[in-house]
Parts: sequence; C-alpha cells; structure tokens
Amino acid sequence: MRAAELAGKSPRRWQTTTIPDPNASRHPDLVERDFTTDPTALDSRWCGDITYINTWQG
Repeated sequence: MRAAELAGKSPRRWQTTTIPDPNASRHPDLVERDFTTDPTALDSRWCGDITYINTWQG
C-alpha cells in the first residue's frame, strides 16, 4: 500500500449534532409510554427514530 501511495480510511469521531434546549416546553406523552402491540388496533401508533442513520449527504 505504501508503494501505491494508498492509506486506510479511519472512521470519523462521534460528533454531537443535537443540543437540547433546557428552556423548551415538554411535549405531551400521547401514548403514555405504552409501546405494546395490539393486533386488533392496527395502525393505531407508529414510532421510530432515524436521527443517526448515515447518508451520503452527511
């Protein structure tokens, strides 16, 4: 690799992207922290977090 002038790529260090505002108001907990599944209540609640999915845009 040295003869071909190639080098390995190291992963970037973790960077904090979200800084919470301590003065922000709290959002109401509409599902009351109940994330159990109920087959009879199809499409009653959806949740997910895609905050830290790497994309080509960064």
